[in-house]
Amino acid sequence: MGNIPTTTDAVRDNLNDVTPGNFWAYLTSLNIPGLALGTLIGGSLTEIAKAVGDGLVKPVIGSALGLRTGSLKVPKFNLQNILTSTLEFVLTMAAIYIITEILAIEVRKPIQHVYVTTDPGYGSPTPGGL
Repeated sequence: MGNIPTTTDAVRDNLNDVTPGNFWAYLTSLNIPGLALGTLIGGSLTEIAKAVGDGLVKPVIGSALGLRTGSLKVPKFNLQNILTSTLEFVLTMAAIYIITEILAIEVRKPIQHVYVTTDPGYGSPTPGGL
């Protein structure tokens, strides 16, 4: 029989093509760095929103409900958590900026767009629609 390549030969050939540069190109083609940065920023913003809700909104609502029932309480605001979360967000953003500048990571905007229209002829293969 002839020399038929086996599955292990094909895998070995493909593994020879895997280099850090190719892997990074693969990751950037899927915009994985952008996804990772968005996750970090979203987590920091979630902490700020939680701190504002717990430190400002809940005390105001609690005192308003206490006014309604007749037990007036002065709201106790927790500004320390808000300031801490905001500082963590600023430091996280600074670290992200510095790292992306040092590593020259380019975060691209998505290429695909979605168009919403009420025009029945939009996108049809014939001019003027059906």
